[in-house]
Amino acid sequence: MAFPTSRSKDTAYADLDDRQQRLVRTLAHSPNTWLWGDRPFGNFSGMIDAYGLPSSVEKLLAYCEPSG
Repeated sequence: MAFPTSRSKDTAYADLDDRQQRLVRTLAHSPNTWLWGDRPFGNFSGMIDAYGLPSSVEKLLAYCEPSG
């Protein structure tokens, strides 16, 4: 619902609206969401990728954290 359509892979985090940024931060800081049991859940990563977002928790965390 936060991403009704896919985004371009080069969309900057700052270009996301507030709701999208909040969701990205929540997913990036919830590594267990990316797992099925103790293994990576590929379907979840694929769904995230389909919306033009980084498809691993590490890459998504780097995407939403300010560099510095």
